[in-house]
Amino acid sequence: MVDVVGTIKKIRWVTFWPVPYWTERFSALAKRVDISLEVVFLSSASAQLPTSVDSKKLKFNYSIVRQEEGVSGYYQVNKRWPKPSKLISGNYDLLIMPYGDPDCVVASFLCRVMGKKYCIFSPNNLFDFRPRSLVREILKKSIFSHASGVLTTGESQKEYVTRYWRQDNGLYIVGNPAPPLKNLDNLSSSESRRRLRVKFGWEYDFVILYVGRLSNEKGIGTLFLSLAQLNKKGSNNYRAVLVGSGPEESALRKEAREKRLNVEFKGFQEGQALTEIFLSADIFVLPSSSEPWGLVVNEAMEAGLPVIVSNKVGASRALVFHEINGLIFPVEEVDALTESIMRLCSDAQLRLAMSNRSREIIHENSIEKWSDKVILAVNEILEN
Repeated sequence: MVDVVGTIKKIRWVTFWPVPYWTERFSALAKRVDISLEVVFLSSASAQLPTSVDSKKLKFNYSIVRQEEGVSGYYQVNKRWPKPSKLISGNYDLLIMPYGDPDCVVASFLCRVMGKKYCIFSPNNLFDFRPRSLVREILKKSIFSHASGVLTTGESQKEYVTRYWRQDNGLYIVGNPAPPLKNLDNLSSSESRRRLRVKFGWEYDFVILYVGRLSNEKGIGTLFLSLAQLNKKGSNNYRAVLVGSGPEESALRKEAREKRLNVEFKGFQEGQALTEIFLSADIFVLPSSSEPWGLVVNEAMEAGLPVIVSNKVGASRALVFHEINGLIFPVEEVDALTESIMRLCSDAQLRLAMSNRSREIIHENSIEKWSDKVILAVNEILEN
């Protein structure tokens, strides 16, 4: 057993690529005096996330296994020969890594042979789509069963983990924070919001905001059906704003034109430009049929938006409290989504109350609080 009393713990954390929501977390962990952090990125950039950052600007100790774009999540993991040496070699007390990559699969077996402790980070929930096969399930159960502990993001994700983690302890919920919106404090006054809405041409519209990939699992088709219902009900003062890019963009643009939906496509946005859009919206909608978490929900709440999410969104049980800071509707139920939108559209006092609660709730889900939970979990894992 590792002697952790009065010592600095050496943590090696493996993740897929350098993107802001991870690099900001690692920066916070690297400032801690009670651990020594080393990060291993499996790839230098993401093939599907345009928010990959320049690794040369990172301010923590890191290495990169492959100088190439990588894929994961709803996409096939790169089919390549595993290179686990950077994951397992050298001196460290605990290796934290995902399980859905060939490098990590091999590393888990080598850790057992070498007598090294590893911990699984699992952000998945029961509802998000992923390829399944007997071989995958056997490997997953083996990787989880030999781990020293598991970190996950919320209660919904914990339910998924317990399919593979059968122990009574060693499973820790640490949350899933998003980086702060850029320049939020300077833009969040009511006067700034008014100027921004004039700038975007939205001053007379009820703005329904979606941010994310334009892909099938995000439920944008359900949103479009709901917008069509709003048209039939005579609710023509709405404007749906879609921020993001993806494989369904052309098809969605065509559908919006053909159905005469008031939809504005803003493309991929980041930094202050994204903050301005969040602050200019009235509500945020994430109707996904498959969503491990949905960090855009964090961002919408930070901007003070009431949120409407499907019950398949991973963040729904951790951040969205029905009737308190938002509304949760059954996935793909168009009538329920339409009713939710109309309710918030017609009740400014309810929107204001939900806006205030969104800000309060997300304040308790900061990167700093996430860092505290991670350190507590690491300490317990190493002491057991």
